[in-house]
Amino acid sequence: MPPIRILPDPAPLRSVVQRSILRLLLLLIVLLIASTASSAQTPRPGKALFLKARGGLSSYLGDNNTVPFNKDAFTVEGKRPYSVGFELGYQFNESWSVGLGAQFADYPIITRFYHDLNVDHHPTTRRTFQLLLRYLFNRRRLAPYLHFGYHLTFGDVNIFEVSRLQNGEPLNTQSHYMHGPLLGLGLDYTLNPTLSLLIEATAHATLMDDSVDGRLPLGPPQPTNLRETNRFGTFDLLNAYSIGLVFRPWCGAACSGSADTAISDRNSKDPQGSGQSMIRFSKALDDEVTTLSYHYAPRRLKNLFLGIEGGLVPRSIYVRYTYPDGQESLDETHFTGSFLGLSARWFPLEARSSKIKPHLGFTAAIPAQAHLMAGIDYSLGTALRLGLEGRYAYCPTRRQEFHKEISYRMNRVCDYQYGVGFTMGYRVS
Repeated sequence: MPPIRILPDPAPLRSVVQRSILRLLLLLIVLLIASTASSAQTPRPGKALFLKARGGLSSYLGDNNTVPFNKDAFTVEGKRPYSVGFELGYQFNESWSVGLGAQFADYPIITRFYHDLNVDHHPTTRRTFQLLLRYLFNRRRLAPYLHFGYHLTFGDVNIFEVSRLQNGEPLNTQSHYMHGPLLGLGLDYTLNPTLSLLIEATAHATLMDDSVDGRLPLGPPQPTNLRETNRFGTFDLLNAYSIGLVFRPWCGAACSGSADTAISDRNSKDPQGSGQSMIRFSKALDDEVTTLSYHYAPRRLKNLFLGIEGGLVPRSIYVRYTYPDGQESLDETHFTGSFLGLSARWFPLEARSSKIKPHLGFTAAIPAQAHLMAGIDYSLGTALRLGLEGRYAYCPTRRQEFHKEISYRMNRVCDYQYGVGFTMGYRVS
């Protein structure tokens, strides 16, 4: 076995990091709520070229780490979980913009396959290039926004192989590229027509699972890994939590006072903005299904909300190993999986003043699955709702086989199908 390092007690550092992350999340929630109550109109122009610069913390979620905020990332010597980036884009109007971005980040624990294991030549940096669409929920000075798009990421990756780790040998390292959808939420505070402050969180879902952290979706890439199975999903997440600035130095005549007056006039004629948006949280009572979604309803479709939904769900992997001498063995692993997909919700009584709001929903997600939802909300005010929701999930078993020195057949199944749970909805705009 390779030498095990004795690290100093990280408890004080973990405590500080945990408090800092908690404060950042609380600040985001407070600002999000405050933005819905703010009545100040934004001085931002309707059309402009912009440059965004940001920096903050990185976070990796995948087969080698299933803890959303893992403080161990600060204990790896010579490495820090940083993320910096920039973006060049064009703002079409007060709500929509498009941009091309680049992000440079270090994920210190991305290929640390065992806790406290000293792995030499430990590549953890990734370079990400992004195509983003951004939607601003309202036209006030302080406004939440959603951005989504696609990314292409590059980096050197350690390939997980148990025999090499046990013998103290260096791991094979390969240059990989990875890609997938990205999704993020943030807050924009406009100081003047040319400058804004922002705080945001972005998740990059990587569909080429083994290219991210050296592990395949349903198990390791090498037959010598035996029962070292996957602990996450069929994709990994590379996340960034950032603060930054948005510069709009090329907005021309759009930054003039007359443009601001025109924007204010349009807002006064349309105080409700271009539509309604809602964030929902659901938790099942009889299993471990937890979901979070964002939906948006255009002004002309007040009853139909379209958006995205993601969640954590219980799953299992069943493996049958066939060795060169013909003997077989079985293995079973239970873990928490994840899904992310497009969703639709229909509220037939949304336009009425009734406090009771029944709804129907549908979600199509990756890994391949479909969810049907039905429930009832009770409105506690203009923004907050509480209710009950039933869910049916169709999630087919996925089979994967490897035939090398050792042949193994893996079946990945969902441990959930029916469920009833509590839901909470919050109207953002």
